[in-house]
This record gives sequence, structure tokens and C-alpha cells, in this order.
Amino acid sequence: MGGGKNLTKELEILTYLAKKHYTIPYRFAGYTDRVCPGDDKNLRSVALTHLKHAFRGNHQEEFLKEINNIAKENNHNLYVIVLPRAPKYREILKEVAIEKGFNYSEIFSPLDRIAKECNLKVINHFEDNNFTNEDFSDANHLVPAGALKYTCMLMSEI
Repeated sequence: MGGGKNLTKELEILTYLAKKHYTIPYRFAGYTDRVCPGDDKNLRSVALTHLKHAFRGNHQEEFLKEINNIAKENNHNLYVIVLPRAPKYREILKEVAIEKGFNYSEIFSPLDRIAKECNLKVINHFEDNNFTNEDFSDANHLVPAGALKYTCMLMSEI
């Protein structure tokens, strides 16, 4: 896959082909054919849970640093990948953050700080506008066509 100006066109083509030809050979627990945005009440509940976890202040930072140390000791590159989220969900997440007193702009501050301290490679597509609500089955799970699109996009970046 190329990059730059051609990336958007290539993603459009891949999405079209995936929707036309890709089928899942089996169903797995939790899979759904529905397409986001879903109902706002459910998305608000998911957003609140995600915000609480993002600011919970537990040992996530220590675990990430330890994983990074293990990767370095074994001569591996560690990539931290932040997957895209449905545009509708991101809108609701911002609303819930304001209502509940969370600072939306600070969600990735701990990750950014650790990445700088530990020289981690972070690929953050959380607010990637190459994805539409139709690429998701819910707030944060890609449908098969969206997953293929994302995989191709990610491959071009690594």
C-alpha cells in the first residue's frame, strides 16, 4: 500500500472489496452484524466505563514499562496500538467526559508520557477520520470490512 494522498483512495477500494467479498467463516461469541452507532444510552454507558478505566490510576503504567523492558531485553520492538473508535462514540465520549468532570484531552496523557520516557512506539488511531460509523459494530469493535481496512492501514505504518 502506498501512502499520502493515495491512502484514502486505497482505503476506499479495500473497504468496497471487503464488503463485497469478505465473509466470516464462523460466528464467535459477541459478534454482531449490526452497525454502529447503536443507541445513545448504550454508547453513553460504554463511554463512562472507558473513562473510568482511563483515569483509574492503577498499575497500568508499571505493566507497560515492564513489557517494554522485556521487549528490549529480547531485541524486540514494542508498538502500542490505539485502535480507532466510531465517530458517533467519540462524540458521546466527549459529552460524557464533560458531564462527569473528566478532561477528555488528557485521556492519552499517561500513555504519551510513558512513550516519551521509555521511547515507546505509539500508533494512535483513536480519532482517525478514515473510519466511519459503518466500519464498526459498536463503539469500538470493527466489522470485518473495517478490520481489513484497518489491518492494511496499520501494515503501511509499521
